[in-house]
Amino acid sequence: MPNGRYVDLSDSGDDTGFSVGGLYDLSDAFSVGLGGSWSDDTSSYTLSGRFYFGN
Repeated sequence: MPNGRYVDLSDSGDDTGFSVGGLYDLSDAFSVGLGGSWSDDTSSYTLSGRFYFGN
């Protein structure tokens, strides 16, 4: 899901960023996630796993 943001840091300036991420279901119980975030000065990437417990 894409997401944008703008931050006003007053006298220090401002920052604009964009992030996107998603999950891919490998089975009914396990998913793998991948995401990234980019702004004026930084970039970050994430890799995650999610396990779903049954009822």
